[in-house]
Amino acid sequence: MFLYLGLFAVFLSAYFYFFSKEKRIKNRFKRGRTEYSDLVDNKFVHLYGRVRLVHELIAPISKQNCCFYDCTAFELLKDGQNESLFNNNNWSVLKTGSAKCNFLFEVNANFVLVLTRHLEPLVKTTIDTRSGDFRNDSQFEKYWSGLKEFLEQQGMRTSDIYDKPDRAVTESTIENEQFLAVVGRGCWFDTSDYPEIIGLVNQDRIYVISGSKKAPVTISNMNSILWG
Repeated sequence: MFLYLGLFAVFLSAYFYFFSKEKRIKNRFKRGRTEYSDLVDNKFVHLYGRVRLVHELIAPISKQNCCFYDCTAFELLKDGQNESLFNNNNWSVLKTGSAKCNFLFEVNANFVLVLTRHLEPLVKTTIDTRSGDFRNDSQFEKYWSGLKEFLEQQGMRTSDIYDKPDRAVTESTIENEQFLAVVGRGCWFDTSDYPEIIGLVNQDRIYVISGSKKAPVTISNMNSILWG
């Protein structure tokens, strides 16, 4: 029996490792990168370039202009109280707030438009109240007003973050001129079909990457994907 239980535990560990959301998203970037000159209609492409904002969202905590942000408040699980506060598996989500908007993507001095209606992002965390860096005075003072505003909007007390180690908040953003990898299906369109970018690009035709519920556009600024 113990042998079967051990094998089952190994199977579960392997399942969650290979089929976790992060692993599944990373697998989409394993296809070779697509050259701009190879962009054709109805093709899944993997592009690498820089973000150019079309619209500007304001990240709640950092107050940075961006085309995507995710802010999440966490609670430390009771089962994890005696373990490291820095183990992400010990935290459960309490509240979350996110937003996204279409953006331009510069690839070898050419522009591509990315539509974000159906989007699956894998974005690195830029602010984490659990980190030692955040707990030093300069970081705390820099972001405290935005953090306080976010907590109040979510109906949470600011003291839950300020003096309780079992609460935490993170923020992830994609900002202007950041390097980004994008995977999705694209087609060529007349630039005039998208009034939001008229005057921003000097191209008669533009390649537009979009997605669906079953096959969303995938984006990531993770170093392991950009430079791995």
